Amino acid sequence: MNVQIDSVVIQRAWRILLCLAILAYFLFAGMKYAEDIRLIQAYGGWSPIDWVNHQLLPDNFSADFPSGIAAYRMSSFMQLYLMVAQLGFELEALMPLVIYMEILVLGVSAAVLFRALAPQAPYAAMLIFALLVVEGSARGMDLARFGTGFYQGIFYNIADGLRFLGLALLFRRKLLLAAILLGIGFTVHPVMAGMACVFATPYVLLIWKRFSLRHWLLAAGSFLLIAGSWFVFNIQSAEIASGGIPAHAWINLVRTFTFHWFPVDIGVFSTMHAEYALPLLCLVLLSLLYLPRVVQGRAEQMGIILGIALLMILTIGGVLISEYSSDPFMIKLSLHRASQTIIVVSLLIVVAGLVREVSDGNVFTGAFAVALLASPVLDLNPVFPAITTIGLIGLLCFRAYFHNERRTALVSLVCLLILGLTLAFYYSIGIPDLAAYLGSILLWKILFSALAILALLWCLTKAGIKHTILKRLPETILLAVVLFLCVASTEKKTTMKVAKKEFATDYLAVQRWAHANTKNDALFMVDPTIHYGWRDFSQRSSFGNLREWLHTGWLYDSQAEVYEEGLRRFNEFGFDIDSYLSDHPSINGYVRLLNDIKQRFYSQDSGWFVNLSGRYGIDYLVMQKDQVDQNYGFSTSFENSSFVVYRLNDSGEKLPYGFK
Repeated sequence: MNVQIDSVVIQRAWRILLCLAILAYFLFAGMKYAEDIRLIQAYGGWSPIDWVNHQLLPDNFSADFPSGIAAYRMSSFMQLYLMVAQLGFELEALMPLVIYMEILVLGVSAAVLFRALAPQAPYAAMLIFALLVVEGSARGMDLARFGTGFYQGIFYNIADGLRFLGLALLFRRKLLLAAILLGIGFTVHPVMAGMACVFATPYVLLIWKRFSLRHWLLAAGSFLLIAGSWFVFNIQSAEIASGGIPAHAWINLVRTFTFHWFPVDIGVFSTMHAEYALPLLCLVLLSLLYLPRVVQGRAEQMGIILGIALLMILTIGGVLISEYSSDPFMIKLSLHRASQTIIVVSLLIVVAGLVREVSDGNVFTGAFAVALLASPVLDLNPVFPAITTIGLIGLLCFRAYFHNERRTALVSLVCLLILGLTLAFYYSIGIPDLAAYLGSILLWKILFSALAILALLWCLTKAGIKHTILKRLPETILLAVVLFLCVASTEKKTTMKVAKKEFATDYLAVQRWAHANTKNDALFMVDPTIHYGWRDFSQRSSFGNLREWLHTGWLYDSQAEVYEEGLRRFNEFGFDIDSYLSDHPSINGYVRLLNDIKQRFYSQDSGWFVNLSGRYGIDYLVMQKDQVDQNYGFSTSFENSSFVVYRLNDSGEKLPYGFK
């Protein structure tokens, strides 16, 4: 009896210690992401602070060229910032706390979703999954390239957390609560919540008869009331189409400037396939193999399989739309971002299966499992390298054959065939990436180290040494390895290079000077190759920059007048935009244009700027100091080691022309 009680106490203490370790990582990650948040937002712009300032101080931005940040109004989470600011709270001081909240919400919701779908999986697997979701690299194969591990106080991680919790409650058969959370998630980010609903649809149909019609109507009504009301009150007609902008012009410009909506053109299936398409394929195939071992219940298994299948159809549809559609609204939906949800669900199943390989003492498959779990957070290494994945699937096939598990052996063979044909295809078209397929040297060092440790533990077990601590040791070591790599990855991702930090610090200083020393309605022309920061801490209007004139200023709301004004301002530089729209991949045209605009901006004489100021009412000119190689003759209002601010409108009068 005492032995049994001691075992329970040890297990409980072990779990508490593991949770504390993960929470310590969440605290560390929050500290690192919040450390330089002011500098990141000062340089990168699009912060909640900027959006709130536009709402509360409209007179300050009367001459501002739209950056596109007005789209934040579509998210209920951003509306909370406005409410908090109206109550008198300082948003700058609040931002680090919001980042901590983002990480905690995402990590906890990932753990809850894991426990709902894989209740019998090892406890360490749940924590590893939460770690990988928060750290983000494991989700980086998203075909829409939206990125993960993005903590800047905006809505993406909150939307993720809400949809994770909504799905978890649905699989726990808590229909009403699931519908409410998914509805709230829709108000935070409609497309992300919508993808979760698509994934959940087959499962709902499979368990339809297990609940009364009243339960379903109540759940559906709650979701539609919350989501529908928000949609009706926030959508604008221009956002559904091109808003008067010629569709071909909209598509050509967006294709050149976007990093997300045109995956084929960007190269996620070709030049960058080893970073995106191939690891996603590896992950999905592994999830199909491990699904029967991880998820209990036929309805749950079929629901997941059919849900992933639906998301794959959406993903393929999104890719085809991006290539062949001439409808801006359909392109804006970016349906191939359904791959985000495929990744999360597949990753959950794979993590549970791989940790089980380790905890069960499987020496060879366990070693490959350790390497695959470590791969997402290894430096300069693709997620789930092809050869490592093939090695594990081959071992699983071999094991299934000798254990007479014909179904598993057959599925394994099919997976090997698919991967083999995929690699053969890429080899045949001349774009193999052998280094990415094989993985880094560090990956193989981890694999062989895991092989040695697991072999040693197997020998100890065979020698008759059986102890609770020894039994938990493999998965504890695995969790420690993943935790260490996550810490190292987060440290690297959040540490700004010295030169960039100095530059951002100086740029923040310019903004603070402008806020304290210029009139509220002052209009600044900033180096147009700096995207997008300026307004966040200056609270002053911007003449705009290259990406705002030709992309984000009208991208989301599709206002024709903003598009036309953006073209007018771009044309002041004397370039033919059409000559940059034919590059392949299109993003190369953007890079060329960015370099040419920078060169032209710093080669213009003082007369050009005076003329521009007279026609647009520009008061101040902000330039990078190391790029200035001529004497403009303007009075210097402010300067530091990186920037110089010139006064253009010395009369002090606000000239009449400006974008309204």
